[in-house]
Parts: sequence; structure tokens; C-alpha cells
Amino acid sequence: MYTKYRPDIDGLRGLAVAAVLFFHAKVPLFDGGFVGVDVFFVVSGYLITSIIVSDLRAQTFSIARFYERRIRRIFPALFAVIAFTTIVTIVIYLPSDLEGYGRSVLASALFVSNFYFWRESGYFAAAAGTKPLLHTWSLAVEEQFYIVYPAFLLLIHRLLGDRWLYCLVFVLVLSFLTNIWAVGNAPVAAFYLGPARAWELLIGALLAMCPGPTTQHRLSSEIAALAGAGMLVWSVVALSEKSTFPGYNALVPCIGTGLIIHAGTNGTSAINRILSIRPLVLLGLISYSLYLWHWPLLVFVHYWNIHELSLAQSATVLLIALIISACSWRYVERPFRFGPLLPDRGGLFKMGAFVMCIAAAAGLLLHVANGLPGRLSDSTHQALNLDEVHDRRDCHFISDKGHPGLCIRGYTNDKVDFILVGDSHADALSPAIFETAKIHRLSGIQFTDYGFRPIKGFWNPATAARDRALVAWLETLIKERKPGFILVAASWNSALDAIYYEDYRKVKASHALSAGMRNFISQFPDTRVFILQTVPVSEIFGPTALARSRHLGKSLEQKMPRAKYALQTVRYEAVLAGLQIDYNNVQIVSVGDSFCDVHYCYGALGDGRALYRDADHVSPAGAEKLTPLFADIFSRASFPAPEQ
Repeated sequence: MYTKYRPDIDGLRGLAVAAVLFFHAKVPLFDGGFVGVDVFFVVSGYLITSIIVSDLRAQTFSIARFYERRIRRIFPALFAVIAFTTIVTIVIYLPSDLEGYGRSVLASALFVSNFYFWRESGYFAAAAGTKPLLHTWSLAVEEQFYIVYPAFLLLIHRLLGDRWLYCLVFVLVLSFLTNIWAVGNAPVAAFYLGPARAWELLIGALLAMCPGPTTQHRLSSEIAALAGAGMLVWSVVALSEKSTFPGYNALVPCIGTGLIIHAGTNGTSAINRILSIRPLVLLGLISYSLYLWHWPLLVFVHYWNIHELSLAQSATVLLIALIISACSWRYVERPFRFGPLLPDRGGLFKMGAFVMCIAAAAGLLLHVANGLPGRLSDSTHQALNLDEVHDRRDCHFISDKGHPGLCIRGYTNDKVDFILVGDSHADALSPAIFETAKIHRLSGIQFTDYGFRPIKGFWNPATAARDRALVAWLETLIKERKPGFILVAASWNSALDAIYYEDYRKVKASHALSAGMRNFISQFPDTRVFILQTVPVSEIFGPTALARSRHLGKSLEQKMPRAKYALQTVRYEAVLAGLQIDYNNVQIVSVGDSFCDVHYCYGALGDGRALYRDADHVSPAGAEKLTPLFADIFSRASFPAPEQ
């Protein structure tokens, strides 16, 4: 039972926030530092439940007082950060980014940002680097939990007395099973949403209600704490963005945190004594402010820098965040919790509602105003207008069209000579492909959709039904139309980033890509298959990066080292090369020489025209760079496929 202040828990908080910071700064060996949030969940469940249960047993519990404490704890620093980020984004953000930020402010002010970011993109997605309030998802999960949790405990206490343990165990198990189901069917939802996360807070709650076997014996305390520390270290070092998470993997840091808390309940282990040292305790005391401030600062410096931050730059930002957070704790958090800024409860609730409404209104205004485009200079608008969007002729997103919606492009004769298959990368290349086909008097079908690759038997749960239907349709189409060749283009690294495949199983992504492509290709031994490598990808490519540089008054050369492109291709080239070796009708087509010289890959032409419409999709001008390559493919495809 929580009866006194425990400095080791503040020290644990300090280590947890440090892990999160080092993960966000991309410090080596901290690939799993995001588990610091899970540590916070367990600690929060333990501390809050200790207070609630103590008050319930003393018959002094008040829901109004509980929420008063939450407002004093959460609101001051949070809305100070929101005010700061709003000012900065209005100054430096492009309209599209500012409009998205406005929506995130609205969601954060109402404590539903976890739902917003769930719908927007994944936590580890590249686009996350422009979202300064992304980290508020965890606050939203906690606050949603604490909306129902105190009333739930109060109801159980009144109906069952102290026999609430069984109810909490039932809810914990139900939440954990929801988490296991979700990571195999809706992994982003599993990461962001409360039903799949509540069990982590409830682990801490159970520790508060039922400490379990005594740790008064020194040896048992040492073993429990050492095991817990080992589990946390393993989680930080061994897990990564590619790991299945939360899922079973989240058990490790949560149980590890529980063991450390448990070891310090009745006994003091060496680990708990280490956690109680003054620097870690101070870090834990400012951990809430530090968590809130560090991420926006990293995002803004990265946005200003345009290029990815170096480790030294990230370290400098974290040092600044540490100083700001200490000031935030001293001059923002403490005055509202313990100092002179103590309005009565009614006034506090009104103040809380007022700042929520102001922040929500500001976010809504930024969204409705389309990100205030009038702030931009003419040169910045000109850069954004370099974005060329080709005429898709409604050929992309083929799953929305149905069988009658097939797009036959190129020379458009009655015979189908080839089929273009793939995702949005294939669609981006389609203007040049079909213009070249027209010159060669060839006719082709465009068979492209968002994130689609002809991978059979290994389905991403997010698009499984659609992909099964599309692969079956494509197979029928090939058998009926008998094209001379198939041209496949896709973001192959994205295919390797898809962790979850059929039947809730986690399989090695390279195996899923290889086996899935083989399952498809092996059905058509007489049909040539040309597989294009992915074009070079860089965050400094595209009109948006150029517009950002002009808006911020910075020069920008849209080029990246060719060695970096080599690192992009090396992830998937072994998989594609294996297909070419095992199937005589398969040929891998390199695209690097069309965008790169010996030293650099380029995102713009000499006259300033953008070769990319965003960081990884080529513009029509970029697709034209590949015209000689397509012409060579069409010339070679007119010859019979090699014998098997």
C-alpha cells in the first residue's frame, strides 16, 4: 500500500523518460526506448490506485477532488507547451503542416489525440517528424482511463467492499487479450487506443492493491529488482520500431517495472537504492515536463534544419529541453500544484474548461483557415506550385473501380501487351510508362492501388481483404488477357516494414515478401516479369522541402549521397535478386542511374523543376527521366521469354 514518498519511483520515472528521449534522438542501443511510456503507465497505475484505495478505505474519497488533482497535475505544463507549439508552428510551418497541426491541437485539448494520431498515421511513420504534439497520445490514453477508473473502483467498493481484486484481474485479462488480438489485426490501433493499453495501468493497480509475496528478505528483494532491471534493459536494447508492439513484447517492460516497484515496497534492493540517487530523482521530478517539451523541440529543430539531425544536434536539443523542463517544473507545475496559484475547486474547473476551449478553438481556426496560406511569400508559393500532379484518368485505386473500371492505356488497341502492377510508386511512373508504350504501339492495363504489391499468401491485416481480392483478380486477368509481360513497381522497403502477416503470425518480413512474390510469379512461367527497384527517397526531395527552405530563408540543394541510396536498396535487393536467380522470366531493373551520378542522387533538374512530388514519389518530370529505361524494357519484352 502506498503510504510514503518513494524516491526510487521518481528515479524509475527519470530512467523511463531518459529512454524515451534517447529513442527520439536516435541514440544507438536505445531502439526500444519507447517502452519508457509503458513504464510510465505502470507507475501511474500504481501511484493513482494507491491514493484512491487509501482514500476509499478511509472513506474520504471524492471524485471531484480526484479530478482536481489531475487538473493541477496535467493542465499547466500541457497547455503551456500547446501555447508554445502553436506560436512556433504559425511562424515556421507551411500551410498543409499547420492545418494538420491545428487538428492535432483540437484533439490534444480534448484529450482524444490518441484517436486522431491513430487515424493519421503510425507512431513510427516518417510523417510523425512534423507532428509536435504526437507524444500527447499517451496523456490521452491515461486521461481516458481515469475518466472511468475512479468511478469503477468506487462502485466496486460499495458493492463488494475490498473484494475488487477479482474485477480488476478480469478487466486486465480482457484488455491484454484485446491487445494480443489487435496487434495481429489492427496494430496501429493496438498501439494508440486505451482498450489495448489499460492492462498496463492495471498491472500497477494490482501492485497497489495486492503487493504479493513479501520482499522483506534481502535476497528476494535483490532477485526481484535485478530481474526487473534486466527486463527493462532487454526491452530498451532488443526491441525496435520493427518489433511487434504492444503484444506480448509489452509484457517484458511492464512486468519488469512491477518487479522493481514490488522490490522496493518492503525491502530496499541495490537497484532501488541506485534509483534513489539524487540526479535520477530530480530527473524523475521533472519527467512530466521533460516528456512534454523534448519532442516539440526535436520536431521544430528538424523542421528548421530540413535535413535529418545529427546525433550532436539532437543531444544539444535534449540539453536545452532539460533546462526548459526544469524551469517548467519549478515555475509552471509547482505553483499550480503546491504554490500560490491555488484557486478554489470551482474556479479551477472553470479555468480548466476555459483553457481547453481556447486551445480547441485555436486548433479549429488553424484547420478551417487552411493553415493560413497568406503568410507565405510569392517564392514559397511558386515552389509549392512546382508540384505536378499527373492525370491519373481515374486509373489508380483500382479496388474502388470494380472489374468494368479497368484502365487500358498506351496505344489502346484491342490486345493487352502488358500490365503495370503496384502501389502509388507505380502510379507515379505511369505517365511515362504509357507514353513510351504508345510510341512502341503497345497497350497496357494499369493495375495499381495504395500499398498494393503482388504478394500472395502473406497478407497485411489492414488491407488483407482488399489484397486477396486484387491478387485473385490480377491472376484471372493475366490468364484471360495473356499479356506478354508484367511490369511491377513498388516501395519495396515499405513492404519490408509490414511486420504483420496472415493468421496473426509474425513472420520475417523478407521471407513474407520473397515467398509471397514467388507464390504469385510461379503461376506464370511463360510471362516475362520486370521488377523495378524503388527510386531514391529523401526528405529533402520534392516541392514541399524546397518551399520549406524558401519559407525559412535557407538554401537547399536537393541531392543526397548515392551511398545513402545504396543503403535503401540493400534492404530488399537480396529478395529481388533471389527471384531473378530462381525464375528465368524475372528481371530486376535498376533505376538508380536515372537519378544519380557517381556521388549523388538528385531531386530536381538544373532548371529547378522538381523530379519528385513528395519525398518518395516522382513527379511527371521525374517519371520522364526513366523513359529510356522503359523503352529498353519494351524493346526486350518483344522477344520470347527464356525457356524454363
